[in-house]
Amino acid sequence: MIKLFPYLTSNFLMNFGRVIPQAILTPILLEKGLDFSQIVIVQIAFTITILLFEFPSGILADIFSKAKVYIFSVFLLSISYAVVLLSSGIQMMIVAWVLYGISAAGQSSTMDLYFAEKLRNDESNLKRFYSIDQNTLLISSIISSIVGSFLYGIVGINIYKLSIIAIILSVVNALIFFPKDSFKTKNYAKTTNPLKDILKGVYGSLENWQIKIAVILIIITDIAITAFFNVWQMILINADFSPSYFGIIFIALQLANIVSNIIFSKIKSGNYIYYCCLSGIVIVAAMLLLFDNILLLIPLFFLPLFLFIYVAFLHTRLQKLMPEHLMSSIGSATGTLSALLSLATLGFISLTLQSFSPSTVLSFSLLIFCATSFTFILSARLRREVNI
Repeated sequence: MIKLFPYLTSNFLMNFGRVIPQAILTPILLEKGLDFSQIVIVQIAFTITILLFEFPSGILADIFSKAKVYIFSVFLLSISYAVVLLSSGIQMMIVAWVLYGISAAGQSSTMDLYFAEKLRNDESNLKRFYSIDQNTLLISSIISSIVGSFLYGIVGINIYKLSIIAIILSVVNALIFFPKDSFKTKNYAKTTNPLKDILKGVYGSLENWQIKIAVILIIITDIAITAFFNVWQMILINADFSPSYFGIIFIALQLANIVSNIIFSKIKSGNYIYYCCLSGIVIVAAMLLLFDNILLLIPLFFLPLFLFIYVAFLHTRLQKLMPEHLMSSIGSATGTLSALLSLATLGFISLTLQSFSPSTVLSFSLLIFCATSFTFILSARLRREVNI
């Protein structure tokens, strides 16, 4: 029997602490003395850090222990938030986001893949785990965004103190209650050259076209995800929305994500899902160009619905295809390449924001994402080597 509760509890507490400032992050960074273009620079620093650290962290997780890498990464998140709390200016914010990036790199492809590895041969339970895991994060995001939005008007930047407490509690829970075997060192550590073995295994796995196309499509999703998460608050500010509404809107976006996970858990895998989701995102991109003011909320709410159903099916597909002993390494290699594309996307956003509105920039990004994804899917179908 797989015990998920300790992991879900730690993930809930970690994400609760992480998200508390997120709903009002743009106003916080503006208060810290940054402008829109500098906020993008901070995000670029974050992305470069993930690019540098994600693959090494995945290798460490496969060689040593997924739990140890996860716990250290969560603790590092509390350090990054302490830097935000105690400092200001773009230099220190870059330092904070670099630490945040190392933390994010370490958390990815660790404990989630520990459980996916145990459930990979049971598609129903694997989808159920993915849905429960994602909904746990989303529910904690909703609660923390309510708390953050409410407390920010009262205590201001001191909301980061509550974040740090929640993150430390997550670490303590993980140290005490995580499964004992998740702390065990893998057999790779006893080989003469575990790094060489893993790199050879990853390269060999990517020669499989089923795995390769799944990895490519997951990487491409970062165009849409990066654009959405970095621009949606700018769209609202540009449309004269008061920051006091950001918390409510953030909650609505999380509810849309929960709905997407429910839909994902209820429907069977099929090629039509990919085409429907991408077509829906094209419609969202058109709405962003045509709508203004309060109507912009419509495409912003529908985008996560289509996008995260698409992402969920791609991730579970890859988890079923990856060799068990290389899951963290392949997952982190995918994350590293995603970070590289995310970095390019941030550069595109930074440049285009100088000439276009945030809603137009997001629309262009989504159209590029859909066109590229359709191209690879159709190319794979024509090769008749990949069933997607």
